[in-house]
This record gives sequence, C-alpha cells and structure tokens, in this order.
Amino acid sequence: MKPFPAKNPRYTRRPTWVLRLLAAALTLALLAAACGDSSGDDAATTTAAGQEAATTTAPTTTESPAATTTEPVTTQAPAAPTENLTRGCVEDYAEGVDYFPQKLSVDDAERLDVTYADNYKVVEVSDANFEEAAFTYVLVQCGTPAPELSGDLAGATVVEVPIDSAVVMSTTMLPGLSEIDRLDVVKGLDSFDYVSTPAVLDLIDSGELVATGSLSFGFDAEAMAAAEPDVAFTFLFGPAADELAPLEGLDIPAAVSADYRENTPLGRAEWMKFPALFLNEEAAITELYEGIAADYDALVQTAAGADTRPTVLLDKATDGVWNVAGGDSYAATFISDAGGDYIFSDVPGNSGEQLDIETVLERASDADFWLNPGFGVTSLLDLEAADPRHGKFAAFERGDVWNNDLRVNANFGNDYFETGAAHPELVLGDLVAILHPDLAPDHEFVFYRRLQ
Repeated sequence: MKPFPAKNPRYTRRPTWVLRLLAAALTLALLAAACGDSSGDDAATTTAAGQEAATTTAPTTTESPAATTTEPVTTQAPAAPTENLTRGCVEDYAEGVDYFPQKLSVDDAERLDVTYADNYKVVEVSDANFEEAAFTYVLVQCGTPAPELSGDLAGATVVEVPIDSAVVMSTTMLPGLSEIDRLDVVKGLDSFDYVSTPAVLDLIDSGELVATGSLSFGFDAEAMAAAEPDVAFTFLFGPAADELAPLEGLDIPAAVSADYRENTPLGRAEWMKFPALFLNEEAAITELYEGIAADYDALVQTAAGADTRPTVLLDKATDGVWNVAGGDSYAATFISDAGGDYIFSDVPGNSGEQLDIETVLERASDADFWLNPGFGVTSLLDLEAADPRHGKFAAFERGDVWNNDLRVNANFGNDYFETGAAHPELVLGDLVAILHPDLAPDHEFVFYRRLQ
C-alpha cells in the first residue's frame, strides 16, 4: 500500500498500539451509552445552535406520581334569542344579548316613540292632554336588570315585560289586542257599556272581566285592586295629577295613551302598537298595522283618480252655534284622503272654531255632502228638529246627509270610535263609496248610513 504523504497535516500516521487503545475506549463508551437510563433522563440534549451536547448518566431518583391537571371549565353564553319573549321571564341573563330581536318603528303617530336597548325599551308619550303631559316608560325584560334611572330616564315609570295582566280603560285598544290574540291579559275594563269588539263581549258575558269605573268618575278601587293588573291602560282629558291619583294610591302603573290627540287616521290607528310594546308583541302588531296602512294607502290612490272632488260639510249647529273642525283635524284628513274638499279646510289647526249657523249657511249651503251630523241624529227629521235652518242646506234637500252611526249598541256605544279607530281603512272605504260611488259600486257600508 502506498503510504500517505508524511507532511499532510490531516493524515498523520500513528503507531498501531495507539489505534488499538482508541478502539477499546470507543467500545467502552458505546457500551456505557447503551446501558444508560432508557427514560431519557440522560439522553443527549440539543444546544441552541442545534449541535448535540455530551450526556452523562444521571443519579437514580425516586419518581413522584404525575401531577393531575384539571381542564378549565368554560361556560357557554346563552344563545341570542331570535324572537321576543311574549310570555314568562329570561332564565339565564347574559349581558350584551339583544332580548328584543323583533322591534317596531313608529311611522305615523306623532305622539308615540320607542327606542331599544339590549334588555329594555324606552317608550315616550307626548302631548297626552291639554296640558301637553308627557310620560316615559322603561319596559324591562323580565329576568334582566333594570337600568339606572338617571339623565333622560330620571322619573320614568319602570314596568317589567311582558306583562301578565292589564285593565284597559280605552275601547280603542281592544280591536288590536283581539286581533293579535292577546285578550288573555285583559282582566278588566272601565265600563262594559260601550264595548263592540265581539271577543271582548264574550269575556264580559262569561264573567271573566271586572268593571272598574272611569278614573274621572265612578272609580271602583276595590274592583281595580281585585283585577291585580300589572298596568292600567288609560287616557287623559283633565289634569294628569288628578286623574291618575286613584291608580297611584293603589300602586298600579298607569300607561297613558294619547291616541285621540292624533290628527291623522293612520296616526291614531298606529297607537295599537302601544299596548303591544308591553307584551313584546312587536312582530304580530307590526304585521297587523302594515296591512291596515297598505289598504288605507291603496284607497287614497283610488280616490285620487276620481274625476271630481265633491265639497263636504261636517257636524251641525247646537243652539245656533256650529263647532267647525279645523282643516288639520282627524275628520278633515279623512275627507281629503277620500277625494273630497272640506268646506272649512282654511280654518287653522285641529280643534277649529265656533261659528254661528248663518255664517256656515253662507259658506256651505251648496255643499255636495253633509257628513257626521253627530250623536242622536238618526233621521233628517231629527236634524231639522235640532234647528229648522238645517233644512236650508242643499245636501239636506237632496238627501245627501250621512251619519257614522250604523254600528251603535243598545248603550249607544258607537263602533266607529272603536273598530273604526283601529281600522281607518274601513272608514275610508265607506267615505270613498259615498263621495265617489262609481269607484265602489258594490261597497257594503260598515259605519255610515244615509239619513232618511
């Protein structure tokens, strides 16, 4: 064999005995490594640079049992509801959850407003009587915390919703509650005499309701207390402090409606949403109201297509004085929407003014139609008996006088002010048929009849 070059620094020859000694040492090292602890205590470790470090056999130790680790318990947040809770309370409240996924908006009523937080809603009522009384209600989802009553909420009335029971002291609320099938909460009325809603009459006949009397007169505190209402729905004519005192004495919250203060038919009808807010029935009442509004708007469009706009006179004289409704009044709006021209549309405001009958004759003797001569006028003879000068109007002579008393009960309760308030599309249908019979030749009248 050819020897390695003697001067190559990488390949220097060593004596044979040295090589043998190195081989024996390597063998011992390998045996020692093989006999080491198999648990890995003496295994080679890797340095930060990734190179293997030398290992040594660790001294024998007594191993302790492995430590027991407990997996952290995570509480799953309640799922956000997809519908409002219309009965019962929240059982597992979680902050940040929207408990009113079904909301409503107020589009036509000018004296009602609602805003939503996650677990409560703020309902504001304005201009509820001649004092322009205003009320704020904080409707808190039952089973959730009430907000702090400070700032804009200071002095607000807090009511847990959905309510379970109520006394209803305004018949205008009954049709809406009936049609969303929530008469189950009604435990009493102020009076049974003037009710027209069939399902409510059934409850009266079966003895399921109590009569509490009006807050203004004949109030029966015992009957109200026996009804145990969560809230009493009412309205105001006089001073709020005086009229609401009987309820305050019983610690019963008063929910005050201002529906009769609205000047437009749809504005007044939209107040059906007011009691529904206390029931969390936003979805049902919105569906009902949107159908009413759509039908009303369709009739307005039909009437707008008429070839003529007949002139219309309202009301009658009493003791020679005529209460003339203003051009912005509820009745005047109906006439305009039905395609008519109200003779006194230039009278400002809602409440109007008083004129003597001779002044009215000068302006309205040739009116095409005469509507709403009022309570107790069941015939042309009644109208003439009230004042012979009524007979001088052309509409009287032609027999074009119509009253809205087709549905009056034995106690003179007029459904025009109950179902008619909730369903202005039915009223408007009658008026279009009166003013433009060619647009509705097969119309069946609901509230109006021609005086004979």
